[in-house]
Amino acid sequence: MIQPAPRAPEVRTPHPAGVAVESVDLERSRDRRRFIEVPRRLHRGAAQYVSPLIRDRMWFLDPTRNPAAAGLEVQAFVAHKGRAEVGRVLAFVDPDRKGRDPQAPTGFFGAFDAPDDPGVALALLERVRRWLRARGCAFVEGPVDLGLEHGGGILVKGCERRPVVGASWNPDWYDRLLQGTGLRPQRDLLTWAWDLDEPEAGASLLSRAERARTRSAVRVRVADTRRLESELADWHALFNASQRDRPGFGPVRRQVFDALAYDLARIAVDDLIRFAEVDGRPVGVAACVPDVNPLLSRSGRLLPLAWLRLHRRRSLVSRARLRWLSIHPDFRMRGVETVLLAETAVAARRLGVRSIDVCWTGEGDHTVHHELRQVGARLQRRHRIYRGSTAA
Repeated sequence: MIQPAPRAPEVRTPHPAGVAVESVDLERSRDRRRFIEVPRRLHRGAAQYVSPLIRDRMWFLDPTRNPAAAGLEVQAFVAHKGRAEVGRVLAFVDPDRKGRDPQAPTGFFGAFDAPDDPGVALALLERVRRWLRARGCAFVEGPVDLGLEHGGGILVKGCERRPVVGASWNPDWYDRLLQGTGLRPQRDLLTWAWDLDEPEAGASLLSRAERARTRSAVRVRVADTRRLESELADWHALFNASQRDRPGFGPVRRQVFDALAYDLARIAVDDLIRFAEVDGRPVGVAACVPDVNPLLSRSGRLLPLAWLRLHRRRSLVSRARLRWLSIHPDFRMRGVETVLLAETAVAARRLGVRSIDVCWTGEGDHTVHHELRQVGARLQRRHRIYRGSTAA
């Protein structure tokens, strides 16, 4: 459960730029909804903006329900100019990550949204810094969504495209705003566009996958929902093992992972979640979901009957998102990635998918990047994580 921050004596903090920043209480349903509504009002004229599912965000930000918040101290802020709400940000402290480097205790921010107004961004980040500084944090990092496993970063490449489900979008001025507050780029998360209609790349992938199966004895199977507990345990272990050498990631608790998997399962198609095994041992997993964003209304709700039609497997969407491609470090460069990508491509094409967005690979994921280039995938978007001093 989120540990509620001590109540500040003031409700709003004036700022020289004419901006007031208000603390909002995420334990109150009305305040959570206000916080969620801010970006929808800011971006209502942007064709690329897709409002996340209101119900999902209400759950995610609920300190009494979301296990990802257990042990965190979180505070939400909303910026005002006059009576208008013009920005928002979330600050949080994760004791495990804060203490990882005693020389550089770090707090985090997320859910940053603001207009093209440096004063609003500065007011929000100043309030975040002050809040984190009072809790012993010398540095601030973000944006991350209560942890990188949920997503994060500011979109700095690809702002002209509509995002796939679960991927964030922002206008192109966010990078300038955040750097204007004294934050500096730390690392990027990459998204690749993979066109399944390229015949030469597809034929090459299938050929290389067949050789990898023979060479490494890799077997791929569809996730078995009849033994869900065992599947989740294997998936959790693979996910943590695959992320242990990536900057900014820490082990994800099983309770948090189960919540992530549940969220994924709401839109998943069984054929698109596959495990790779060698001698009966799970060594990789690929989890792909159909892009339901075209089914969302501008209000952040699914269009009528969309869930029903989706789960009857009618061809509603031609685009999908590869949410996780997790390979155990001991089995990298042994063809496991190739076999999983080939199986995913075949299953996706059978369901009518024509392209897949491979999301949030790290800049150091050279093995995966090599394989993606081999199948003709193109680097399409960059999400950037920033870092700075809380004293700035």
